[in-house]
Amino acid sequence: MIQRIQSLYLALALIVCGLSFFFPYASYLGDTAYFQLSLTGFKDLSPDPTPAFSSYFTLPLLGFHLVVSFLILYVLAAYKNRTKQLQFMRFALLLCILYIGVLFFYTNFLIEKNLGIVSQYKLGSYFPLIILALIILANRAIGKDDKLVRSMDRLR
Repeated sequence: MIQRIQSLYLALALIVCGLSFFFPYASYLGDTAYFQLSLTGFKDLSPDPTPAFSSYFTLPLLGFHLVVSFLILYVLAAYKNRTKQLQFMRFALLLCILYIGVLFFYTNFLIEKNLGIVSQYKLGSYFPLIILALIILANRAIGKDDKLVRSMDRLR
């Protein structure tokens, strides 16, 4: 399991998934408010805190993130069944793309258009893109492994 390169890609993707809980996605600085969007919710850092959004606002982000993380963990554990790995990695790839779309929909349309505040992207907003790249690399490596095993079966 650990000898294969896709295991390394998947382990790195899990590490990045874990790190994304600690870094904010974006910060918003307005005339009267300053808050940060993270995976766990909004953190109001203004001197006079007024709740701009409910804590349930980021539940879709958290949901997508957890499902992608669990799919990556499952694929990492199911190293003996390459066809299942490929199926679940394709599903994880689709969910990661939707996760990135929801994240940028939140930051660009819901917050910037409703409040009129321009977002400043932080380090956490690049983590889903890194996860997507690692999923693509792992998917390619699993496909190469599957192709190699199928070619060896033809020789027998």
